[in-house]
Amino acid sequence: IDKDRLRFRQHLTNEMAHYAADCWDAEIECSYGWIECVGIADRSAYDLRAHSEESGVPLVAHEKIEPKEVEKLVITPIKKELGKAFEGSQKMVVEALE
Repeated sequence: IDKDRLRFRQHLTNEMAHYAADCWDAEIECSYGWIECVGIADRSAYDLRAHSEESGVPLVAHEKIEPKEVEKLVITPIKKELGKAFEGSQKMVVEALE
């Protein structure tokens, strides 16, 4: 397929199926104009919700995630010492550390 004759088009709200949260088509330009060759729909949780309503069985899952503690290293440059060590380059070194 010539890439110049391939496009992706997002459906407008009034074009989507009742079950779709979002919908895209891959379209190819041919002698008939632009035609859909692939339709991609985000069905969201429509299927699970419909099965749950019909069966009376909740089809949900929950995984509790514990928060992570992250240790953060904070560097506070002692500019006077950097000035001695790096002389004319002190400003550049301080900027790199901050």
